[in-house]
Amino acid sequence: MRFANYITEGRTQGVTEDYAINFIKKNCGQARKAFMEKGIALYRGHINLSGDYGLIQPSKYERTSANTSNYYTLLMDNSPKWKNYPKRSQSIICGNTKSAAYPPNIFIVFPVDNSKIGVCPRYDLWDSFQDTYKRERSSVDMSMFNEGLEEILRVYAKRSTDISWSALHKLIKLTDSEIAKEGTSKLRSLDYNSLAKIMLSNKMNLSEVLDYIIDPVANNFKLITNTDKLPVNRIRECWTDGDSIIISTDNASGNSLKRRIE
Repeated sequence: MRFANYITEGRTQGVTEDYAINFIKKNCGQARKAFMEKGIALYRGHINLSGDYGLIQPSKYERTSANTSNYYTLLMDNSPKWKNYPKRSQSIICGNTKSAAYPPNIFIVFPVDNSKIGVCPRYDLWDSFQDTYKRERSSVDMSMFNEGLEEILRVYAKRSTDISWSALHKLIKLTDSEIAKEGTSKLRSLDYNSLAKIMLSNKMNLSEVLDYIIDPVANNFKLITNTDKLPVNRIRECWTDGDSIIISTDNASGNSLKRRIE
């Protein structure tokens, strides 16, 4: 699912202006300071909120990807390499600029202090694993990643699922076991599967290649705990699991919002 769709998802409770402003003053000092002093903030679109103020508590809900396999979310949420990052399935997907959020309803996001914020190295998560792919002389987005993993699981494990991490983990282990017993002839027959090619060229099993491709360090993901540290010169997808107040940009023009939260 593309960034444009994620940033208009909804799990939001409408609140009054007084509630929103008081919540920000009490709980969101870092985001408030970054917005007031530097104009730096997180933004998101929202199609399910009729008012101008909302409260999102992402850790209370589990978000799944619509219209696509959920493999990369399951892997990121459960890989030891991502253990310090907020879980994608329990986060608000945002952008670091207003232009990253899609109209007509754009909101500024004020997460509570010290919220974990993951920052992608590119505009969209789906294109953010190019560094490891480029090492393999390949250019693949996460849609192709999902399709490649689906195909390998289907060939070796006879079935595939993205319902839960435990189910996916079992299928990956079963696939590695089958490859160890049968050899790589079936992998070699998957002519257009980038995952299969990387497994063969690096002599990796499926578990190893998945861990290799989604490595956050190798792909230059960043983890911050203050919106003040957001990149400002390029559009980046971000995500946070912190409780957040969102305020419509229609009510945040000029200095009006800054006067209310100062």
